[in-house]
Amino acid sequence: MAAIDAFHGCATALGDVLPGATLVIDHFHAIRLASECVNDVRRRVQQDSLGHRGR
Repeated sequence: MAAIDAFHGCATALGDVLPGATLVIDHFHAIRLASECVNDVRRRVQQDSLGHRGR
């Protein structure tokens, strides 16, 4: 098992070096990615409903 960040290059490099390893994303990066997705949806919905900058 290898804990990595969400950068695709890390997964590719570890896959070449440790082909049998199970790759997992560490807790910090998983929460950060989830927060970014929620913020992207929130911004899109707010701009669709209120217009640019809520005006």
